[in-house]
Amino acid sequence: MTANPFDSMAYDNMVGIWIGTFAIFDTAGDCVTAGPSRYMVYWKDRPNLMHFRQDQDLQATVVKSLIERVEDPTLKRLLQVDDAAAQVVEDLAAPDYDLIVTGKSAEGVGMGPAGRPVEVTAAELSPDVYHFQLAEKGSKAQFRWYNTHIFPSQDERRTIGPVIDMTGRIGLIMLHTYTRISRTVPETLFTTLGEKLSHRS
Repeated sequence: MTANPFDSMAYDNMVGIWIGTFAIFDTAGDCVTAGPSRYMVYWKDRPNLMHFRQDQDLQATVVKSLIERVEDPTLKRLLQVDDAAAQVVEDLAAPDYDLIVTGKSAEGVGMGPAGRPVEVTAAELSPDVYHFQLAEKGSKAQFRWYNTHIFPSQDERRTIGPVIDMTGRIGLIMLHTYTRISRTVPETLFTTLGEKLSHRS
């Protein structure tokens, strides 16, 4: 019998390579832009330290191979690499950070969107629902991101939440829809960015 990842320890079910689409909406509910997205999550020191990385390489082979197999025209359009969409991902949605896990809560540091440092806090609400906050730090801080991760099934994940400026005003709302294509992340895709910024030495 295959083990159910929902029965494992907190945050375990996030591990793997996730591929899907993002859509960014304004506060009127209109879609501003959309495109492909890829996320990698892996343990550095299970069960204490894990790493999250949203890949900025939208030309990645895994994305290209997926596009070639897509038949639905709407999904195919969303997965096409668009310069404007790629810029939005780079500016607004490409975090790379370590997460120190303590039971159902977690915190970490890393590099956030637009290349600014962020602090991350997270909580497991149930084995298939997590809530994350990313807050930019430093004198140039402009935004905070709130994301709720919902797992409709073991290998599906939806992430939704607002981008908020430092005055508390909602500017954009982001929606990601992912499918897990691998439960392991090759070491060639690991990053050292989080290690440089981690609370741990």
